[in-house]
Amino acid sequence: MKKIIFYLLILNLLSLNSVMSQNFSQLEIKIFKNIRCLVCQGQSIADSNSDFAQTLKIVVKDLIKKGKTEDEIYEFLSDKYGDWILY
Repeated sequence: MKKIIFYLLILNLLSLNSVMSQNFSQLEIKIFKNIRCLVCQGQSIADSNSDFAQTLKIVVKDLIKKGKTEDEIYEFLSDKYGDWILY
């Protein structure tokens, strides 16, 4: 049992480390904090480690690279997932 807990702890730390090692711009972090995770309801995608949150972070990064404004990104996500996704 102790080995299982140890391995789970190591896996958790590795996944947290990989997320934290990503370089996000201030705009990306601001947007991440304003988007709700639909899996971890009550958390922003900035606070969530769900696959959904990780995917949305990639989508937001791509939209910013394409020159979309913050408001355009919020509108895109709201159209796709509904207004509840926005804080």
